[in-house]
Amino acid sequence: QRLFCRSDHPRHHLAPMDLGTAMGCATEAGREVAFVETQTGELDLEAFLRRLEADPAEIVVLKPAFEAVDHMAEVVRLARAGERTVLLAGTAAAHACERLLRDTGATAVATSELDYTPVRLAEAVEKGNGLAGVKGIAWLDGERLRRNRAPRMERKLDGLPMPRHDLLVRPRYCFNYPLRPNGRLAMGYVLASRGCPHDCVFCSEVERV
Repeated sequence: QRLFCRSDHPRHHLAPMDLGTAMGCATEAGREVAFVETQTGELDLEAFLRRLEADPAEIVVLKPAFEAVDHMAEVVRLARAGERTVLLAGTAAAHACERLLRDTGATAVATSELDYTPVRLAEAVEKGNGLAGVKGIAWLDGERLRRNRAPRMERKLDGLPMPRHDLLVRPRYCFNYPLRPNGRLAMGYVLASRGCPHDCVFCSEVERV
């Protein structure tokens, strides 16, 4: 996110708990996972793209903020090096779903809670089953946009694996205001609910409540 947003306005840098939970689900399924953060400014764009080129991952999950949507074609191109599967996730990706699929060449966009979606996608790719049976994604079938049925939502959080907090503690997440407008407050996270009761099309990450 920060790679594509140059602003002096203080921002909250919040750990992506949806990715943390998805990484927990993948770990439970016996998958090896890695996490790269860009919103906190610890990577410049060139370093991030080099990391994408060198990464041996078979599936790459990218979560763009709204300000990054226009830059995703180049990011996805490098992420797909070696014909890797690329899944776009998050509010911005779901909102700009068809545009991103047509403009970037990404494999699919997650359209519901991420959770086990990367695992299901990996299994479908490995078995050569195609994308039609992968719940919770949108994809292009030729020129036709297809939206698969959403999986049943796990409403009891205890039914999900623990998020991979160990991968989310290294980036410099912080809270800038209103508590300490001239400084940074280290953040911790408790996942206490699923989603949001509202349906705001502009929402990428909640900065004020």
